[in-house]
Amino acid sequence: MSKFAVIFLSVFTFLNALNTNSFGQAIPEVVIPKATLEFFKGTAKPDAEFASMVFVGHRYFYNVDQQNKDGSVRLAVRLKVVPDSTSSYFDQSRVEEPYVAYLLNHEQGHINIGYIIGNMLRSALNLTIYSSNYKEEIKTNFNKFYSKFDKLQQQYDEETNHSQNKTAQALWDEKIRLLLIETSKADFKQEI
Repeated sequence: MSKFAVIFLSVFTFLNALNTNSFGQAIPEVVIPKATLEFFKGTAKPDAEFASMVFVGHRYFYNVDQQNKDGSVRLAVRLKVVPDSTSSYFDQSRVEEPYVAYLLNHEQGHINIGYIIGNMLRSALNLTIYSSNYKEEIKTNFNKFYSKFDKLQQQYDEETNHSQNKTAQALWDEKIRLLLIETSKADFKQEI
C-alpha cells in the first residue's frame, strides 16, 4: 500500500472517530442557515409588535439502544432543528436601511440559539434513563426540557432589548458563538 493511501486512511479514520457521539452514531455536519432577507418568506401581521421574527422548530427521533434487566431503557435520540423561513418575517418597511444588517445579525442569534437548544435537548434526552413507558416519557421530557432551554431565547431578547442595546448584543454574539461550539461537541453532556 502506498504512503498516500495509508495517510488518507489514517486521516479518514481519525476524522470519522471525531464525528461520532457517545452512542457511536454519526453526528451529521450541520449547516446553520443564514438570516438573510431571502430567508424570511413570511409576512408580518399589520399589528406585529416587532419588525422581524424568526421561528425555529425541533423534531426528535429515537431508537431503543439498550433494554436492561431492571426494565430501564436507554434511547438513542437524534434531533433535527428546523428553522421555519415560511413563518419567519422581516418587514423592511419598518427598518431603516442602515439598521437592516444589524437586525439580521440579531435574528441570526435566534437561529443559532435554536441550534444550541437542539444540542441541549439531544444531550438531555440521550442522558435520560427511561422505563418501559419510554414513548410517553420522551414526549414529557422533550416538552419539559424544551420549556427550560427555550428561556435562553427570552433571555437573549430581554438582555439585548430586542437588539436595541448594542453593547449587550455584542456580548450575546460572543456568548452564542461559544455556546454553539461547546454544545456541538460529540461529548457534550447537558445537565438535567
